[in-house]
Amino acid sequence: MLRKYDYYDRSKLLVSYDYNKKLLPNTGRPVEQLRYSKIIGSHMYVMSCTRPDIAFVVGMLSRFTSNPGKLHWDVVQRLMRYLKGTTDIWQVVAKPGDSWMWKQLIRTRDKAMALCGGENNLKLLISSCCKNSKLRISAIYNALLHSTNEVQWTKVVWGRLNIPKHSFISCLVFQDRLLTKDRLYRRGIINSNLCSLCDGACSESRNHLFFECAFSCEVWNSIMDWMDFNWRACHWHHVLEWFTVRQRGKGLKQLLKNLALTATIYYIWRERNVRIFQQKYRSTTQLIREIETDIWITILNNPLAR
Repeated sequence: MLRKYDYYDRSKLLVSYDYNKKLLPNTGRPVEQLRYSKIIGSHMYVMSCTRPDIAFVVGMLSRFTSNPGKLHWDVVQRLMRYLKGTTDIWQVVAKPGDSWMWKQLIRTRDKAMALCGGENNLKLLISSCCKNSKLRISAIYNALLHSTNEVQWTKVVWGRLNIPKHSFISCLVFQDRLLTKDRLYRRGIINSNLCSLCDGACSESRNHLFFECAFSCEVWNSIMDWMDFNWRACHWHHVLEWFTVRQRGKGLKQLLKNLALTATIYYIWRERNVRIFQQKYRSTTQLIREIETDIWITILNNPLAR
């Protein structure tokens, strides 16, 4: 674009706009209106494709396309000199007045360069991700993505029969990321860390809720009886070991057991929240019936379980 409009040989600038100047409508005759319109159109294309940092200036200049004056042309020339001075994307530094999108692009570039060990390595990686002169974004993503080992409980939490909202809560439980009362108490957010399910007999933690609490233990034992489990465990680490290490096979029976675990976790957590925020209480019998109903509905409506 710089060569097309004869601005390639101009001196460079590192600031796109003088914010002390205010652009006003031209009251005289338009100055090279057609050429001005073409340049603004080219700037809009560049802005939308690769240079969102010039969006503010281009937006201002585009208001005067029908009647540009000398002042508007001065800003256009300044913008061209700015583009000349910042043609090397690898050396551009984000400025306080730049748009949020441009700052994010610069930050992403810097992170990618740090991951690859420098500018040259990143350029080589980008070149290797091209096919038939076209850049493959998926290839770059896979190249920059750190290789990680799959956790043992992935198939338990994200089983094919599992309900998504059950899996989401269960994922937080397996990672010990739920905001249980013991964590909130340590942060000074609440004044009591006593469990809401067993009438404040113990401190509420992940291990206590699943399933050392008397309330959740009764619910989980009933679900295990109903599902005809051959083992019994109400301590979280024992449950975790059985489902991730000792459970064998990939058939329907294993999928149903995963469904039962994630559904029980979800409803116990929901019951805890309902008691805290809505002051509503349900008995273990009501909760067990709701879990069983959810499991039955999933079985009847999922072709994998037929």
